[in-house]
Amino acid sequence: MTSVDPRHDSATSTGGAEPLSARVRRGAPLVAGAVVILLFLQPIGSLPLKGWVPTLSGLTFVAAGLLGGRRGRLVGPGIVLAAWGVAPLSTNYGTDFPGMFYLCLGTGLLLAAFLSERGWRSITPMSLAIPVLFIGGVMFLAPRVDSALTTVLAVIFVAYALWEMRQQPATQPAESTALSDFRA
Repeated sequence: MTSVDPRHDSATSTGGAEPLSARVRRGAPLVAGAVVILLFLQPIGSLPLKGWVPTLSGLTFVAAGLLGGRRGRLVGPGIVLAAWGVAPLSTNYGTDFPGMFYLCLGTGLLLAAFLSERGWRSITPMSLAIPVLFIGGVMFLAPRVDSALTTVLAVIFVAYALWEMRQQPATQPAESTALSDFRA
């Protein structure tokens, strides 16, 4: 018996691979973000790294997630990164107070959690932890690579874009899912 569940796309139900256009919609914003980071941030561009790295990274992830559809895995991490980026950005322009970094990080986490409660199933506890690790990793890496930070980030973004755009074998729906659809 076939499933009439609208959650299964035609590529999955027919056993075919995900269309290239869907994969490119997820990967292209990551490549665009890599280019923006390379061209607009120092040492090539005029924007300082402090604040702009997490903000541009977060906005890149949000764009990739939104273009990837409502189930885009990068929406939650992107919101957290972009919100956290407001704290170092604001210190560049004269606003600073104790707790600002936590306030901005907490705001991003709260916004992502709110979207998760509103049905964005791709925003999971793990997707909220990943940007915190990204922040710590970049802060650890920055003094070690110095002026090459934008190049390293661009390479990471392009590598992730290529990973997103790779051809993936379609998975068959699990039997438990098919049985629950039948019972419903």
